Amino acid sequence: MLSRRTLLAAGLALPALRPAAAQGATRVSLLHLNDFHSRHEGAQANGAACRADQPCLGGSARLVGAVKAARAAAAGEGRGVLALDGGDQFMGSLFYTVHRGLAEAAIQQAWGVQAMALGNHEFDHGPENAARYIRALGAPVLAANLDTTDEPALHGLVRPFTVFQHGGARIAVIGLITEETPTIASPGPRLRFRNSEEAAERAIAEARAAGPATVVLLSHRGLAADQRLAQRIRGVDVIVGGHSHTILANIPGAAGPHPVVVDGPDRAVRIVQAGALGRFVGRLDLDLAPDGRVTAHGGEAAEVAPALAEDA
Repeated sequence: MLSRRTLLAAGLALPALRPAAAQGATRVSLLHLNDFHSRHEGAQANGAACRADQPCLGGSARLVGAVKAARAAAAGEGRGVLALDGGDQFMGSLFYTVHRGLAEAAIQQAWGVQAMALGNHEFDHGPENAARYIRALGAPVLAANLDTTDEPALHGLVRPFTVFQHGGARIAVIGLITEETPTIASPGPRLRFRNSEEAAERAIAEARAAGPATVVLLSHRGLAADQRLAQRIRGVDVIVGGHSHTILANIPGAAGPHPVVVDGPDRAVRIVQAGALGRFVGRLDLDLAPDGRVTAHGGEAAEVAPALAEDA
């Protein structure tokens, strides 16, 4: 666990993390996690299974408690809250072997998921099993670059994007899944995985046709792919990532800060990702102008550490 001094030093090293909020801005917090991989019992910091003689991070009860605490803290600061999942809930323990995603759906409901990107592992046992899970989850499942037209099991269940209202702000959450899914999972012969960048451009145009919006890409494609997209596509405000299991946090040993900021063609793009296996929960605070642009950001990805209270 990190000491208070270490956390303070990390904060002091990033004096520009939270610029002053613009007057009249809508204040929201994105709570995010990704790549849970059925680790209901938690995992060591290196990803190995928990042992009695090693401290263990995460675990479903502690994860639910951590997300609820983060939600309450953000709401206590007057922020709207949106809880997002970057995909790959499936595969990684006997809980998945036995329940085929229903255990994961129950825990996501407990922490209050509001939208999820499909990951490649959601197709490890075919589209029928993915459809069963999506129906059980009951929250929007997103993949703008997935064409389900010829797959009866999934047609109508997966959306390209969904829009949330917080105060005066419209937040368009657009899902993307890695185009490599057919070679690394078992989606069957009838699904079509289209180009992510072209799909993102179409979805952004459609979402903004109804009015100003903050665009959040909920992307299961990996950090490098997200950075390339951020550099090329206009109109992206935030990317909440997954797939590469990257820890972006303002702590020693992380792969980068939370968020990584990329200069896009028309605006700065903030990219976040919260490791994997339920060991981190991310919180990205945003102040949004009336046109949807981000005027200030803050927040952190925090360890789901053993000292945190478990949800009963």
